[in-house]
Amino acid sequence: MNLSLKPSYIEKNIKISSGFDLSLMNPQNKILNAWNIESDIAFQVKEKDFGFRSGLWYCPFSEWIREYNIVLAFRYEGEHWDITIGNNSRIYSLTSKARELLPDSSENTSAKEWRNLMYHFEFLLKPRDYKWNVSGGITDFAPFFFHQETNPMLFAGLKYRKTDKITLFSRFWYQPAGSFNLQADYFGFFIQGGAIWTAEK
Repeated sequence: MNLSLKPSYIEKNIKISSGFDLSLMNPQNKILNAWNIESDIAFQVKEKDFGFRSGLWYCPFSEWIREYNIVLAFRYEGEHWDITIGNNSRIYSLTSKARELLPDSSENTSAKEWRNLMYHFEFLLKPRDYKWNVSGGITDFAPFFFHQETNPMLFAGLKYRKTDKITLFSRFWYQPAGSFNLQADYFGFFIQGGAIWTAEK
């Protein structure tokens, strides 16, 4: 069970956001699961909506290792499609506590993956501005964690605009235990739910 909060500020075509994800029930007893800061710049090409996203994710998932993710991506938002393509650079780094256990001569305290393909393909049943919507798609990342490109997740979502300022949403995810590679992640389903509140300036 996780709890997340992510406030955003929008000025013209620029959005700045920062949020955190808290693990209320975690076998490693780590409350802070992830923290991030990101920016989105929206623009139009031939009356089509596009965006450029950049961000940093910090995931202190154990007392020994920290994970950092640096994201650069492009996004297309159509009436019925939401598509994101980009690159995620992942860095694993030993904590200071872990480094104290290493020999003084050891300098190998991090592992870097500079090129990881990010993708998100989502189809919306109704036009984007409709009062309610159902969607489904495939992706290799979620709001606060990332997979390898060879390990996709399937998802389905629901959205309902309760008022002009409040939108309720939920998503149902299926996560396989690795495919087309040697990696073995945990297998299962998980459910997200929450609300988006749009406040006036």
